[in-house]
Formats: sequence, C-alpha cells, structure tokens
Amino acid sequence: AIVPSEFNIDHDHIPVIACNRDLVFKAAADLPRFGHGAFLTCLETLYKNLSGNDLKYTAFV
Repeated sequence: AIVPSEFNIDHDHIPVIACNRDLVFKAAADLPRFGHGAFLTCLETLYKNLSGNDLKYTAFV
C-alpha cells in the first residue's frame, strides 16, 4: 500500500551509496549473518511503499 500524500510525486532524493550488497555472509560463526544487502533490501521496500517510487542508488562492490 502506498501512503497517500501530495509528496508522492516522482522526485529526486538524497544520494544513496551502497557497498557490499551481500544479503548474507559467513564469518567465524557457523550460521550465516545478514549483510549490508539485507539493509538495502529493506530500505528499497520501505521507500517504494512510502513514496511509490523506486530508490535510486550507486552501488560499489
């Protein structure tokens, strides 16, 4: 559901730079852990649901 608002127009947002977009990773622990990609996925979904627009970001590997 998109939150109805006069602000839900297509406009630019502050620059977002994503690095290390891995969803999960394995460290010294045996269980996988969420990586920065999990946060980015949440951020994209929240932004889309609230604004109705896609989040634009620059990704560095």
